[in-house]
Amino acid sequence: MRVFRVLAVGCTVGAVAVGAFTAGVWVARPQVIETVKQPTPTTAPKPRDMPKAQNKASTVVRPVSHETPLPQPGSAKMPELPPVPKAGDFQPLRGPDIVPPPGGSGGAALPPLPAEPKPSAGSLPALPPIDKRVDVPKPTEPATQYVNKPDLAFDYEVTKQGKSGVKAVVLYAKPLPDAAWAEAAKVDVGGAERPKLAYTLPKEGRYGFRVGVSSGTVTATPPKATDEPEMVVVVFDKTPPTIEQFEAIPMAQQQNHVCFKWKVNDLHPTDTPVTLEYQTMGDEKWHPITGNVSDNLLPWPIPNDVPATVRVRLTATDKAGNTSQKVIEAVNTDHTIPQGRLIGVKVTDPPKTPEPEGLKLPTVEGGAGLPAIPKSDEPRK
Repeated sequence: MRVFRVLAVGCTVGAVAVGAFTAGVWVARPQVIETVKQPTPTTAPKPRDMPKAQNKASTVVRPVSHETPLPQPGSAKMPELPPVPKAGDFQPLRGPDIVPPPGGSGGAALPPLPAEPKPSAGSLPALPPIDKRVDVPKPTEPATQYVNKPDLAFDYEVTKQGKSGVKAVVLYAKPLPDAAWAEAAKVDVGGAERPKLAYTLPKEGRYGFRVGVSSGTVTATPPKATDEPEMVVVVFDKTPPTIEQFEAIPMAQQQNHVCFKWKVNDLHPTDTPVTLEYQTMGDEKWHPITGNVSDNLLPWPIPNDVPATVRVRLTATDKAGNTSQKVIEAVNTDHTIPQGRLIGVKVTDPPKTPEPEGLKLPTVEGGAGLPAIPKSDEPRK
C-alpha cells in the first residue's frame, strides 16, 4: 500500500511538471491565431487524489498569459498550435483589386481613372493671369467726327414710335466740355422721307450733339446738362499734316528690297495716316505700295514687273480730310550686283605699231639731195 502511494505521488508530480513545461512552451510561442479570452482563475484546482501534505511540499510556478488561460491538469485535450511561419512563407496579396508592389509582378492592376471632362472653348471665360493687372473696361465713348468746314448735315433714324407716328425731329447741340444743351435745328416729318438736320457751327471747337423726336401727342424734351452726347464733332481743323522726313533706303541684306522711312506730325492722325504709291516714267497712273508698316517704316519687296527706276509719292491724311504729299523723283529698284567669270583663252598676233608722223624732207630734182649739214665745229663756207 505504501509502495502504491509512492508511485502515485511520483506520477502525479511528473505529470504536473510536464504540464507546466508544456504550458510554458505554449505561452512562449507567438500568437498567430485569434484565441478566445477567458477569465484567469485565481487558484488552480488541486488534483483530487493528491495528498494535502504533498501539495504543500511541492509548489509549481506557472507562467501567466494575459491572452489565453493556461490549460489545467485534468482538463480537455490541449488544442494543436499551427506551425510558426518562416520568413520565406509570406506571399504578396493577389487579386483584381490589389495593386501590385512597385517593380514586381502581381495580379491585375486597378483600371485607369476616367479622364476629367474638359470644358468647351465657349463654356467658361479664360481667367486672367494672377501676376498681371486686370483692367476694368472703360465706358463706351461717343463717336467723334473731324471736319474742316462748318456746314454740317446730320443723318438720323427713328428707333421707336407709337400710333400717332413721328411729327418732328430736333437737333440739340452744346460746346464741350461744359455747357447747357440748346436747340440747334428742327425738321418736320410728315411722310416717309426723312429730311436731314442741317446746322452751321459758329466757330472752331469741339461740339456735342443729341437728337430728340416729337410725336403727334408727345413733344421732345431737351436733354439734361449731365446727359452725354450721342456724337462729337471737331470743326475747323484746317491744318494739314507736316511731312518732316521721307526717304528710300536700300536693304543690303535683301536684294531688290527698298525700305521707306518717314516722319509725319499732325494733331488728329487717322489709323492709317500714310499712303505710299509709285509711278513709272512716262505713266500718269499711280500704283499702291503695300506692306507691313511698323514705326514709320515700310520694307517693300519690289515686284519683277517694276522698272529699275520709279517715282514714289507719300500722302499723309488727318481725320478732318486735310492732306500733304511729298514725292521722291527717282528711286532705284535694281540693286543686283553684276558678276562674271572667265570661260577660255586663245593666242593672237601682236598688233602692228603705226609709224609716227614726222617732218618729211623735200627732194631736189635731178637726184641731188640737200647739202650736208656742217658740223658745229667746222667754219661755214
